Amino acid sequence: MKKVYATLAAMVAIAAMVVVTGLAVPESHVATSRAVYNRTPDEVWALISDLATAPEWRRGVDDMERVAGRGEVWREKGRFGEVTYEVERVPGSRRMVMRIVDHGAFGGSWTYHVDEHPAGATLTITETGEIHNPVFRAIARYILGYHGTMDEYLRSLGERFGQAVEPVHP
Repeated sequence: MKKVYATLAAMVAIAAMVVVTGLAVPESHVATSRAVYNRTPDEVWALISDLATAPEWRRGVDDMERVAGRGEVWREKGRFGEVTYEVERVPGSRRMVMRIVDHGAFGGSWTYHVDEHPAGATLTITETGEIHNPVFRAIARYILGYHGTMDEYLRSLGERFGQAVEPVHP
């Protein structure tokens, strides 16, 4: 019976450490990932800005649907459940901001920016994120990192173009 109590005490202590660690991590963070593609900036922009086609090439995305109503709003269904985004496109540029409008364990935005590069084009994604749950904050900060989902997006885009890319974190 002592082993059971000792095991339970250890589990409670670990859980408490994770919560305390998460409380010490700021709710907000900024992370950037970038990759180079052997396509023109217009080709890269055309694919990433056509949100309806995301399920055809993005890993972890099963469906993307436009939500009727105010502005440009999209609902993504996939590995992370359903997430609703408000999209802001910057006229005359290859720049777009997608903000999470759901209120849940996390929030924030991704800013996409396509630029010219001698090899073709670069896509830079900057995440301005908020993680409200302290346990998730600790896991994101110390175990998973902040770049994983952006890096997966950039690699999926490369695969769509028949190219292996290795994201960098400037």
